[in-house]
Amino acid sequence: MRKNEKRVPGTMLGRLNSLVDTFLILMCICVAAFAGNQVFNTSYIPPIMGGERITLGQVFELQNDVRRRSFDNFSWHDLGSNEALFHNDRIFTDKDSTAQLEFSSGNRIKVSEESLFKITQETDGINLNIEQGIIFATLNNANEAFVVKVGDQIYEITSNDSKIKISNSNGNKELSVLDGKASVRLGDREETIEKGVRVLLTDESYTINQSWPSEFSPLDGDVFYVNDKNLITFNFNEKVEKLFLSNSRSAFENGEAHEVNGLEIALKNLSEGTFYWQVSDVNNVSTEKSFEVVYEVIPEFENLDETQNTILVDNKKLIYTQPFDDIELMINGKMWNDYDYDDGELRLTFEEVGDYEISYRNKAEDHPYALFSRPVLIKVVAKPGEIVLKRPFNGEDYYFYDDGVVKFSWETQDLFSEVSTYLVLNGKRQLVAGNSFSAPVTESGEYLWSLEYVLNNEVIARSKENKYRVTFDDDNSALEKGRKIVVKKPGDVIDLTWQQQGSDKFVVEVSRERNFKTIKESIKTTGSNTKLLIKELGVHYWRVKNEENKFVPPVKIIIVPPPPPKAPRIDKVEKRVQILKKSLPLAIFNLFIDQAFAQDSVELKWEPVSDVKEYRIQILDGEKVIVDEKVKLNRFEWNDYLTGHFQWRVSAIDYWNQESPFSVLEDLIITKKFGGAKGIDLVSPRHGIAINEGDVVEMKFNQVRGDKFFIEISKDKYFTSIKEIALGKKTTYTFRNKLGSSFYWRVKAIEKKDIIYSKKRRVDVTKKEIAQPKKVESVMLPKKSKRRKSWYFGYAPEKTSYEVISGGKKIVVDDMNFISFYGGHKGKLDNYHYLFELKQSSGVVFDDLGFNQTALKGQALKEYQRFHYGLTSLLEYRSELEYNGSEVTSSAQFYFNLGLTGKFQYEKISLSLDYFFLNYAGLSAQVSYEINRNYEVGISLESRSNSKLEADSTNIALRIQYNY
Repeated sequence: MRKNEKRVPGTMLGRLNSLVDTFLILMCICVAAFAGNQVFNTSYIPPIMGGERITLGQVFELQNDVRRRSFDNFSWHDLGSNEALFHNDRIFTDKDSTAQLEFSSGNRIKVSEESLFKITQETDGINLNIEQGIIFATLNNANEAFVVKVGDQIYEITSNDSKIKISNSNGNKELSVLDGKASVRLGDREETIEKGVRVLLTDESYTINQSWPSEFSPLDGDVFYVNDKNLITFNFNEKVEKLFLSNSRSAFENGEAHEVNGLEIALKNLSEGTFYWQVSDVNNVSTEKSFEVVYEVIPEFENLDETQNTILVDNKKLIYTQPFDDIELMINGKMWNDYDYDDGELRLTFEEVGDYEISYRNKAEDHPYALFSRPVLIKVVAKPGEIVLKRPFNGEDYYFYDDGVVKFSWETQDLFSEVSTYLVLNGKRQLVAGNSFSAPVTESGEYLWSLEYVLNNEVIARSKENKYRVTFDDDNSALEKGRKIVVKKPGDVIDLTWQQQGSDKFVVEVSRERNFKTIKESIKTTGSNTKLLIKELGVHYWRVKNEENKFVPPVKIIIVPPPPPKAPRIDKVEKRVQILKKSLPLAIFNLFIDQAFAQDSVELKWEPVSDVKEYRIQILDGEKVIVDEKVKLNRFEWNDYLTGHFQWRVSAIDYWNQESPFSVLEDLIITKKFGGAKGIDLVSPRHGIAINEGDVVEMKFNQVRGDKFFIEISKDKYFTSIKEIALGKKTTYTFRNKLGSSFYWRVKAIEKKDIIYSKKRRVDVTKKEIAQPKKVESVMLPKKSKRRKSWYFGYAPEKTSYEVISGGKKIVVDDMNFISFYGGHKGKLDNYHYLFELKQSSGVVFDDLGFNQTALKGQALKEYQRFHYGLTSLLEYRSELEYNGSEVTSSAQFYFNLGLTGKFQYEKISLSLDYFFLNYAGLSAQVSYEINRNYEVGISLESRSNSKLEADSTNIALRIQYNY
């Protein structure tokens, strides 16, 4: 059975409060004791109590893990490069870690690995309390003592130029002079210690011993900057037997032993790190010494990258390197001496544009194996030209009715990619690109703008400053209205009028935009009206500005076209035509004998429509449109017509390209005339025959279909005055020639309402002379023969070479052309020779492209003994090839040419030379041989070029000619 226990409220809580109070009291006592100790044992007031730190020096160089614990910190912190050193700082270096410190006096120390010491400021100098490890000191200021504290004894070391070593191993502190000499003072005792002397420091006094060997190298604490293929030489002034070398302390116990023969030993390819060494003989063991092997590393540039490697010619470039005392500089593989260098800052100036590859290395004497940095390419470029601003120009005004945009523009330059362009507007910079930039504007006022080119955050070019003014006008009710103006065609003018208001000079501005952002036209005038040339339809705004740059409220006008034109009126057309097959011989005969083979044409006419620029005609075969052409006049000639039943219609197009409805479709009926394509075949007399006055002439033709026939005779080839002889159904007519000159004749046939004419023929008439028959025969026959030989026809297969540059690419044609014919007429008038020749050459290139040439040549030559000279004219219609996209296309062009001609005749051989000046200019040569009166053979060579088209043409042809 449980007993009732009496519980006292608050008993447990009271015990807890008592424990907390006790803990807080103990903490306060500890903190007070620590603070008191620091106050009474330091020579300055700590920062936590309102004092300031005492700076003793700074960190010069660190390697790996180096830490520091300050007086006012309870934990260790990493020590950084260039950090300050303060009174009462404790410094610790870990394994494979070193530090170099420099004091304000100029003295410098190097702390080896696994060392711990404390720095304090004493009355006579810096005090080092070395708890463990090794410190190497370089002393160069005898005015400030280097203090080492051992127990209660203070050793003061001073020197102007010496290197010493202070070590603490297992509580034994030792001072060694490695180079130079130093003074050691303890109380009233002071001695000078030179190189090779060791001083044992105790808390009572110090003992001086001579080092063994007294001279050696490397010196204790030396640093060798080498590469992995190295050679370290040890030298002694006394004979030693063994060298002990180790990567850790206690070289004698842990090191590798090397036999020494004589006073020198060399070790190869030592690894990177700190080495400890000792030497010995039968009676002696030296103190432990150390040196450090550091592999050279490739230095780097600190501020050179893709955007920093471009500089202007003749501009100084600041380049940051690693901070060496001096460097060797190499540019484009050669050592360079023209530079400024100071503690990691390299300044270069390049006088010529180009690419420069630069690298550098440490030039210090203790770095004989220093490596060059990786080459870096520097581009030296020319300075940009003057910056030319375009819009807004200086003094320009802008007039807006609501928020507007100002477009800035300038002339472009070929800038290198690293250059940035900045627009400066009222002092504010804006990065821009290209040759324009648009910025919104919402306030009236004056604005200043300029342009800058920036390279590597430096302004390398700056334009002049332009000023422009912006004006806003909220009262724009006039723009809501507008007046329509009808304009018949582009190029018509309208009148603009305003009130003069005391000024006599105005500028009229016209824009398609309500805010006049873009001015289409600006007209200066001295009156109160001007004329505006209309080029396009739609809404236009215009305003007037006086000399004081005040605007008359703008006005809106709407340019509209007149109503579309009406459809033209047309009629039904019925046409009976004579159709002939097209051929080259017919073309030649029609050229020399007008209308020798005539073909009827189909001409369609309609009533003209006023104020139109052209008409559109369509011919339909059923529902299919077979002709769709535009013509300027109210008629259309259908040259390649067909026979059949068609329909046609016409529309009119005005100057604003408004097209009327088509006219009502009307019939177009085309049928063949009787006789067909062959026509009337004339039998005799043949064309060009010569007869005598009084001869009997029989005119005869083959029978064709017809009701009546007539013979028409005329003295001119155009038949302007004719004599018509009715034949009825007969096909012959005989008469005695009483005409004393040449005449033309033809046959006319009529069937119902159709009329057909034959080709026309010429008959030459010579007056009859009284002479003996033989004499007449001997005189007249040569004349007839000579007249017959004035016409010629020939075949000329040719080798054609043609080259042309089109779209930057060359088109080449090199082929034989076997379809090449020519024909012509030649004669003599007094002392002058003349010639007319037509040549046709046809071919196909690139499988389906026509490549043709038609040439009409005319010559006029004056005779001088066997030599003829004169002028030649040439009309050509030839194919030209060009690139249309990626395809080669062919088009035909007309060319006119003029040249000088020379011809030499020797018996049956003739040589002719032509030189042309225009279009296709160049030389044409021809050699021919007369086989007999009817036949000639020859060779022609032509080489001409067109500089405008960048085209060259060369032809060589064999000519076979028949004279008749």
